[in-house]
Order: sequence, then structure tokens, then C-alpha cells
Amino acid sequence: MPDNSHKQSPTCLSCGAPLHGRYCSHCGEKVIDKQEYQLIQFLRHVFHAFTNFDANFVKSFVLIVRKPGFLTKEYVIGRRKPYLKPVQMFLIANFIYFFLQPYTGVNGFNTPLNTQMNRLTYSTLVKKIVNNRLSQDDRSIEEYSKKFNEKSEIYAKSLIFVMIPIFAFLMYLLNFQAKRYFVEHLIFSIHFFVFYLFYFFTIFLFLFRGLVFLVYQLSDKMALYLFNDTVFAIILLPALFYYFYNAFSRLYTNTKMVKIIKSVVLAFGLIMVVDLYRLILFFVTFFTT
Repeated sequence: MPDNSHKQSPTCLSCGAPLHGRYCSHCGEKVIDKQEYQLIQFLRHVFHAFTNFDANFVKSFVLIVRKPGFLTKEYVIGRRKPYLKPVQMFLIANFIYFFLQPYTGVNGFNTPLNTQMNRLTYSTLVKKIVNNRLSQDDRSIEEYSKKFNEKSEIYAKSLIFVMIPIFAFLMYLLNFQAKRYFVEHLIFSIHFFVFYLFYFFTIFLFLFRGLVFLVYQLSDKMALYLFNDTVFAIILLPALFYYFYNAFSRLYTNTKMVKIIKSVVLAFGLIMVVDLYRLILFFVTFFTT
């Protein structure tokens, strides 16, 4: 009888670890057999991947709105497979936002030069910098604004990532006594901006624009007032408070009063984070135009 004891067990093609069964216990790579190359098997895999992604997609985004902080808690404790990954969710929300944002009639995160120079807390500084640039160029403010706004719209789509670690650091400071890892706050920050992008800057802005349109039929001045950033912020802040308060209830063991205070601080802190993002966006655009 032949001795097979000297034969080596098959190894994983991806990581080289010994295989025991159809999946590598080290990296999870699947052992492919000839049936995998049949068209019917391929179509089954495609169907499964699409339906599984669709189910996770719907579930994950519904939970972001209905149960703030839930996905962060699930991720931290290690229950991750039933949901979309945080970065994956953010990329999808980011794509949806920048695809639909032009139809809302609101700039959102993109900040034109006129807004940078006249409507923000640091506008005096921006105006001084821009005027100094124009005094040395032959361009008019109209010519420069056109080029600036084109660049700003492009950079706004990628620089939005900048707000995530800044907001996470704010969360870290606000919950320092909890002794959580910074990455945990980073995951919370990603989930929050998914909520912020997907919910407010798509669904909410369409509803808000519809409201402005209805009021506009009655009064032009009232519509312009309603569309003001300050009024928009007043409408937005209660929703932010809802998200933060419920998230704190799931993630931290604070008293009711502490959760209220932290939620208010974080809601107003977000406004400062957005302003900082806009300032960064200005300098990146300014130095490339």
C-alpha cells in the first residue's frame, strides 16, 4: 500500500497557508474548482452579490437615520458583516450628494468666491487676500471668480473627507473621560457624515426647496428670507440634536443632562468644523488658481 504521508497538503494561492476545506482559515480565500467557470455558476455569484449588496445597502442607510449610533456600536463590538462598511457607505453617500446637489439650488459644501468673501466668519481675511491677488494681476474679479468657482466645485468633492478626522477629534475631546480609541470616534464621524450627506443634502434639501417654491408663489421676499443660510441652520440644528442625543444614548453611559449638553455643543461644533473646511477649501483653491 503506497505511503502518502510525505505528500504536502494544498496551500492557499493568496497567502500560502495550508488549506483544510474549501476556504482558507487564514485569509478566507475560496478554493476554486472547475464548476466555478460554468456560466450558470458565474451568474449565480453575480445575482447573490447584487442582492446581498442591495439588502445591506437599504438596511444600513435606514439604520443610519432611524438608530443614530447603532452602526458605530455594531462596528466597535465586531458585528460588521450584516452592514455596509463605514467608508463604503460614505463613498456612496458622497456620490449621491454631489450627483443630486446641483438640482437642489443650494451650494452645500461647495463655496463660491462671493460666499467666501462676504458671508462667512473669516470673510474679511479672504477679501483681503483676494484683493491683494487681483491688485497684482490683470484679471477682473468676475474673471477670477469664474475660474475660482470652477476649481472650488472640483475640490469640494474630495476635500469633504477633511471634516471627518476634525469632527472625530471634537468627539474625542468631548468624550475624553470614556477612554475610547480615536478610531472609534473616527467611525462615528464617518457614520454621522453619511447621515449628514445622504439625508439632509438629498432628501431634506429637496423638501426644503419645495417649501421655498411654494412660499415663492405667495411672496418673493418671504422665499428669499426662507432660503437664507441662517434660517436653514435653525431648521437643521434640531435634527442634528436628534442624531447626537440618540447616538450618545447608544454609545455612552451619560446622564440625560450630560447627553443634552454634549449634543448641543456638538451641533454647534459642527458649524465650526464646516467653516474650517470651507477655509481649507478656499486656500487650496486660491493657491491653484
